[in-house]
Amino acid sequence: VTHSLSYYEELLPSNLFFRIHKSYIINCMKVESYEPGRAGQVFLIDGTALSIAARRKVAFKKIIQALTG
Repeated sequence: VTHSLSYYEELLPSNLFFRIHKSYIINCMKVESYEPGRAGQVFLIDGTALSIAARRKVAFKKIIQALTG
C-alpha cells in the first residue's frame, strides 16, 4: 500500500466505515458484536476480534447505534 490509513479513511464513507484504532478501519456493517471494557473489542462476522482505542470508543458506539437504530 502506498498511502497512509488516513488517506483511505478520507475516501471511505464515514457513515459506514470507522477507524477504531490507529491500525484499523472497519466496515460497521460487518460488526457482529461489541464487548465493552476499558477500551472494548469488536468482533466481525468473519471471526476477527479487534481492540478499540479507548479514545474512539464513544464515537464508535454512536455510529453503531445510528446504524442499528
